[in-house]
Amino acid sequence: MNTDFIYSIAIVLTFLLGASLFFSRSFSLGLLSFKMRKRLKQKRKEGKEGKLFYILRVSLFTITGKDLSPVLFVLVTAVNAFALSLVTLKFYGVFIGMTVFSSAFLLPYGFLFIKLKTVRDKVSHEAEGFLGSFLSSYRSSECDVLEAISRMTPKKVKAKSLESFLAKLLYTVRNDSSAKSVKKAETEFSFSVNTKWGKLLSYNMAIGILTGEDISIALEDIFFQMREARVLFEKRKRMNQETIKMVMFLIPAMYAFTVFSARNFIGLTMGEFIRYQFQERIGFMLFMTILLMFLINLMILEYIKNRPLDF
Repeated sequence: MNTDFIYSIAIVLTFLLGASLFFSRSFSLGLLSFKMRKRLKQKRKEGKEGKLFYILRVSLFTITGKDLSPVLFVLVTAVNAFALSLVTLKFYGVFIGMTVFSSAFLLPYGFLFIKLKTVRDKVSHEAEGFLGSFLSSYRSSECDVLEAISRMTPKKVKAKSLESFLAKLLYTVRNDSSAKSVKKAETEFSFSVNTKWGKLLSYNMAIGILTGEDISIALEDIFFQMREARVLFEKRKRMNQETIKMVMFLIPAMYAFTVFSARNFIGLTMGEFIRYQFQERIGFMLFMTILLMFLINLMILEYIKNRPLDF
């Protein structure tokens, strides 16, 4: 290889290395400026987020413990509903196809609401132990709310727990300690818990963060009221237990009895029953109605069964 060519390459590389070292600070500042612009755009975008998407985003965080995109969730449910309706539309017509699309699109949101309520009810039962620990942490940290929260939220917190909601509150306030940010963190925490004691707790924490006031008396009052609420909850739970078990198995048992009657009293074979049920228009509509009513019944059952611990 030509020696002059090697020297030329070495000189060019040396020049580029020197230029990169000389301008490295400018490059890094420019890159940081670009990132900050993107971050500010994202902040403005979050500020313009609609109420429905905000509720959906906070609901997804409450259920999963992760910040998931509400837009992605809507797109996935819409695509699934559209795919199911196309299959139904081909065999059973426009009316049933649109009915299947509406049901398939709306049912995930129904189950999302039920799951959200289940998580809220579950974490509400952690209230007594959580409030006792938080009160102890608050007093030992010399009435510093943020220090008490940081002691209550270790690095690894279980998703769908009061500690995870508290960690989200701490993260929001530590990034921006303005009154608007604290109010946002308070709203998200009270939304995730959705109980009277949760709203009172988040309100008092916000006051403690913004003003530094001693909120230990208010925390004690919430703690004692939760003890009384536990006694009333146990009584209500014993009263509803038998009714819930009865309703849970009623619809599947009735459908199983329909299959049994069709085979033993009408004389249909299993193949004929399946053909009439799924390949005939009326049979398929009947099955979809039974399935839809069963799913709605499950939602109502979950709503009745899972009651929050509150006062």
